[in-house]
Amino acid sequence: MLVVWERVKKVTGSGHFVFFGFLGLGLTVALPRHWKLLLLDVGMLAGATEVMQIFVEGRTALIGDCLLDLAGAGCGLALVSLWRRWASRSAGAAA
Repeated sequence: MLVVWERVKKVTGSGHFVFFGFLGLGLTVALPRHWKLLLLDVGMLAGATEVMQIFVEGRTALIGDCLLDLAGAGCGLALVSLWRRWASRSAGAAA
């Protein structure tokens, strides 16, 4: 039973990373010049989800989960930034 729970925890962590990665990616596309505000907002959302888990039986709030969520958002933000940089260089080389 413990082995199954460990697998569930890994999938849940990966799911949060991917979800917050897409959230960061989408918000970066929507608000390209406000990356600091974006990370603050995502950080507050990640923190709020962890605080809510305090009130759910069988769940625990972990700082590591919050940091994992922020890492996912940061990766989404970085992907958009890298894509924009690549696109601008490609457009400059074609001109």
